[in-house]
Formats: sequence, structure tokens, C-alpha cells
Amino acid sequence: MAQAMAAVGEEQRIRETAYHLWEKAGRPAGEAEQHWELAKQLLSAPANDAVQPSTKRRAPAKARRARA
Repeated sequence: MAQAMAAVGEEQRIRETAYHLWEKAGRPAGEAEQHWELAKQLLSAPANDAVQPSTKRRAPAKARRARA
């Protein structure tokens, strides 16, 4: 029972972190999975080795496909 509650708490922390990352990135559409994975990395990294989110924004997917 305690493990299930801990898993729910961890998922909520990931959800909130991913949301803040998404807002900071300018609320781009279609990048939920990237923000979720980055949030997981940030929350699981030791404090000294925390992964820093990129400040460089990627071109929208449509523009990336056009270049390919």
C-alpha cells in the first residue's frame, strides 16, 4: 500500500515538473513526452549532477520535417 502511494506521489511530482518545463518552453504543442522524460531525469538525478534543461528552443516539428 505504501509503495502505491509513493508511486502516485512520484507521478504527481513528475507531472508538476513537466508542466513547469512546458510553460518555461513557451507551451509548445506536441512535446509532452519530451517534457515528461526531462522531468523524470531532473527528479531522479542526484542534486550535484542534475540535468539542466536546454535553453535553446527547437524548431517546430513541421519546420524540422521541411528541412529533412
